[in-house]
Amino acid sequence: MLNKDSKTIKYKYVDDVRVYQFIEEIKALSANNNIKEFETASNITRYLKEQFAGLFQRFLEEQIRMKEVSIISNLEKTAQTLNKLVNYLSDENKDQAEEINKILKINHPLVQSLRETLDIPYNFYVEGYEDLNQLLVARGMKREDEDEYDEWLFDSDYYHWSKSTIRKLITLKISRSIFDEEGRLKFFKKTDWNDEYFQFIENEKITVTDDDLPF
Repeated sequence: MLNKDSKTIKYKYVDDVRVYQFIEEIKALSANNNIKEFETASNITRYLKEQFAGLFQRFLEEQIRMKEVSIISNLEKTAQTLNKLVNYLSDENKDQAEEINKILKINHPLVQSLRETLDIPYNFYVEGYEDLNQLLVARGMKREDEDEYDEWLFDSDYYHWSKSTIRKLITLKISRSIFDEEGRLKFFKKTDWNDEYFQFIENEKITVTDDDLPF
């Protein structure tokens, strides 16, 4: 600005030269130094309304962001609390996990079928094939192998046990598919259990008397 250092000069539009000094300071700013010229007061009013509207919109957007940040922060705190709770419950229930597994095994559909069919009055559970075989052998049943069966009677998809009484021949067939590759019993919901997995067959023995002999 020319003559800015002069103290005798008089300006047409301002009474104080410091007004121009203020404008120079504004222009020298690296940001927020917008300078707008107006011809009428209504132009100023309209411009300020637009600026206030923009500022209010920005304020609302920032309030929304603050709420989102607050929600995220609360979610993070909640997640941390849940992790601590899960860890705590896991530590507290380590000893109970085995008991829960036992309850599930006691109520396994195979165990229930064995209890009802073989009339076993006490609770028990089966870990896998070896437990099953020992249970059945202890109740007088014998595991049948393929070479002991007539080929047309033997079903390779099943394990076979049999027991012979005075009047009956009892056969028990249990599907191999309910055990995994290591012989452990798979878990089944009652709704997923198929009656074909467990087959109990009783055959009456034919008794030959002297009257039946042809001679």
